[in-house]
Amino acid sequence: MKGEFKMRNINFSVIIPAYNSAEFISDALESVRNQTYPFFEIFVVDDGSTDNTADVVNVFFSTHKDVKGYLIRQKNKKAAAARNAGINASTGEWIAFLDADDIWHKSKLAKVAEIIKNNPHIDLICHDEIITREGRVVKKNHYGPYNNYLDILFKSCCLSTSAVCVKREKVLDVRGFCENEEYFGTEDFDIWVRLAKICKFYYLHEILGECRETEGSITKDIERHSMNFYNVVHDHYNALPDNLQKKFNHEFKKRCADIFCGAGNRFLKEGNIMAARKWYMKGIAEDSFFLKGWIGYICALLGLKV
Repeated sequence: MKGEFKMRNINFSVIIPAYNSAEFISDALESVRNQTYPFFEIFVVDDGSTDNTADVVNVFFSTHKDVKGYLIRQKNKKAAAARNAGINASTGEWIAFLDADDIWHKSKLAKVAEIIKNNPHIDLICHDEIITREGRVVKKNHYGPYNNYLDILFKSCCLSTSAVCVKREKVLDVRGFCENEEYFGTEDFDIWVRLAKICKFYYLHEILGECRETEGSITKDIERHSMNFYNVVHDHYNALPDNLQKKFNHEFKKRCADIFCGAGNRFLKEGNIMAARKWYMKGIAEDSFFLKGWIGYICALLGLKV
């Protein structure tokens, strides 16, 4: 297979953080092993699992000697620290992130490598992916289009961790993922914002992966996730010079309102009317002209779904 690749070999380091992932990590590893592009190494970082995740990974690597795979074990420090441990141990020119409950299509690395070959100026690639729940496709995510630091901060978190490949040197330049507790579950958004300051992004509009929603997904914790998302936006906004804070004050308020009202939408969808009203009001307090907040609040008062 290696003889099929005439281009300069792009070496990838695949970083997989894992916590109590024994049930599904074999699928993630198999999806990497099945790549048609063979120049990669895998680092699984077991983040203090209490199940047999490490045993499953060790068996996989022992069984598949063709895979250059490594297991790193650490005390539970959450996903950001786990990814940083893998990044620090990696040797590839490019980092490819993959969450333990997600999978890639077999052509993913080959197509990303081709993009890199044809676009030597780019530093980060994000492809599209499907979102599945219990084996059913519930959504197709098409990422982008924002490439600018302020656009990503104030308009949209338009990337997905398992769909991103990025130059290792760029990740090191921004000192990896932030491990602060106030960012748990949103540390990926924070690093995309920081990378946007120094990277050229490329959005590959082809579905090359599957993000699988599981019961233990951190985004299920609506309140904490929303507050941590707000923390990232708030901290980056406060770090702007005074003139830019003044210029983008409206965008900041609108972004915060959107975060809080998004929590209201999710609570309303789950039937938690009181929580939905609370979060809609938090959004309206940030931006009293945020129409979606008022619509959501009225729906919550009437007991309607949005």
